Amino acid sequence: IAGLFCIQFMMAQWITDSSVRKDMNSGTPDDSFILTPDTLWFITGNDFTEGKEFRIHNPHNYSLDVQHIDAFGVPCQSCLPWYTTPYIPSYPVTIPASDSLTMTVKFVVVDRPLSGNIYDSLKVSTAGHSGHIIIAADSGMIMIGMAEHGAEKIFAVPNPFTNWMKISLGITHETTGDVMIYNSLMQPVKEIFTGIISQGKPNFFWDGTNRYGAELSRGIYFITVRTDSGQKTLKVVKL
Repeated sequence: IAGLFCIQFMMAQWITDSSVRKDMNSGTPDDSFILTPDTLWFITGNDFTEGKEFRIHNPHNYSLDVQHIDAFGVPCQSCLPWYTTPYIPSYPVTIPASDSLTMTVKFVVVDRPLSGNIYDSLKVSTAGHSGHIIIAADSGMIMIGMAEHGAEKIFAVPNPFTNWMKISLGITHETTGDVMIYNSLMQPVKEIFTGIISQGKPNFFWDGTNRYGAELSRGIYFITVRTDSGQKTLKVVKL
């Protein structure tokens, strides 16, 4: 009888241990991640022109789905001061096992001064976890990009844009030329201007439509300016 009891006890213990292991193994995989650095400081001209990198690292031996990266901060949504690149058109984005996704935060060059420093938060989310990076910027330095006008430069603000953007050129001398919009396959979608471009800083506007006036889809586009001095191209993002 004692032996039978011992066998029954051992079987019950084995069943209990197996149930625990089964429950542990059938649980939802951990979708936490490592987000570095914890703060992106923009304090020099080079910080604004080159951007600042951050990394989302998957420490697990299985893939990890990032559900969203909140690239725009709440305090300054109207002026779109910063964005992440490369542009991700849809989520989730999958990070393979023990791999990383590296992205860059860049500021939009604005044509109006911003008062005070900017402190914002970039949020990365998976199904059950989220992490934040603080975006800290000297707003007085955001204007650094405007000093790059000249030598036939192209600027577009805001970038990324939703409904319209202003295209500014830095032209060192009067020239004939054209301003064209191309899609991500470098197919022409709209001619913004053709003719004589005056010396200085001429401005043009694009409302995000094609040559027929139909609104274009979200994605990456290219502004190309051709003059007698050559060709310049700028990548822009339509949201």
